[in-house]
Amino acid sequence: MLREKEYGFVLKRFLPNKQKLSVLSASMGKITVVIPDKRVCQRLWPGMLLSFFAQPTIYSTYITHHVDILYVPQEINTGDLYWMYHLLELSYYFFAQKDPDYKAFESISSYFALLDDKEFFGDTLYLIKQLCVLHFLQETGLFSQSMSPGISPDMSERMNIIEPKILDKKYVKKHLCDIKKYDIKKINTYIFSCLKQHPSFKLFKTVRFMY
Repeated sequence: MLREKEYGFVLKRFLPNKQKLSVLSASMGKITVVIPDKRVCQRLWPGMLLSFFAQPTIYSTYITHHVDILYVPQEINTGDLYWMYHLLELSYYFFAQKDPDYKAFESISSYFALLDDKEFFGDTLYLIKQLCVLHFLQETGLFSQSMSPGISPDMSERMNIIEPKILDKKYVKKHLCDIKKYDIKKINTYIFSCLKQHPSFKLFKTVRFMY
C-alpha cells in the first residue's frame, strides 16, 4: 500500500552504480529511494525538488512511484550552484537516516528561495548565503556562540534573521548592508572550523569551493 505523496530535495545520486537517490523528505527526513526506471533516475540531480509515492522495503529503502520534478535550479551562477551543493552535501552527512524533521526541509527550501531574489539582494547575497550556512550549523547543533570568539554577539543576532519562519527580505537586506569584508572572512573561518569537527569532514567535496 502506497503512502501519501512525499516531497523532498535530492541530496545525492548513486548512478551509474545504483539507481538510488538520497532524498531529504519533508515528512520522513533523510531517506534512500530506489528509482525503478533508469531513464527517470538519469534525469534526477541534486537540488531538484521532487514529489513521489514511497513504498517501504525490508532493506530500509523506499521504492518510488510517480516521480515528478517540481523545482529545478535555474539561471544561477557557479557560486550559487556550489553553495546549493554545499548545503545539500552537509544535509547528506549531518542528518540521520529516517529521522523526521520538517524544520530541516523547511530551512533548505527557504535558503534556496533566496536565490529568486538575488537581484534585490545584490552584493549582500554572499553574506546572506554564509549566514544560511551558519543557521544550518545552529540547527544541527554544531554552532555555539560560546565557541565562536571571532564572531561578535551582534553578528550572532543578525544570523537569527535568516530564520525561515520570520524571514523578510527587505528586513534582511537593511540589517546586513553594513557588514564589512573582514567580518565575512571571520564567519568563513568559523564555519570551516565547525565543519572540521564532523567525523566525515574529509569526504566533503564542496568545502574547497566555499572557504
